[in-house]
Amino acid sequence: TIRLQTLIRCQSTGWRQRAAKIALTLYPQFQAFFRERKPPTLIVWGKNDKIFPEVGAHPYLRDLPDAEMHLLDTGHFALEDKLDEMAPLIRDFLDRKIARH
Repeated sequence: TIRLQTLIRCQSTGWRQRAAKIALTLYPQFQAFFRERKPPTLIVWGKNDKIFPEVGAHPYLRDLPDAEMHLLDTGHFALEDKLDEMAPLIRDFLDRKIARH
């Protein structure tokens, strides 16, 4: 499939290492923004994600204590696997948090 071909190409070009370096330099900026601005946040995470494991979801709540978190029984491609569960979560969140502003 195209997704598999893209993943293989990315792995062979050292994409993960470059992405990790970029992310590590940007995380403090994101964390500061979250702490200072506290934007309405919906976190929907795949419990079985091998790229961004579940353990990585929980620290967001330190900077965003009012964030809404949902851990789904899926992997990295959660939208493809669990759209029927995610769409209502997203729609409800937007109705409650964004539409009223």
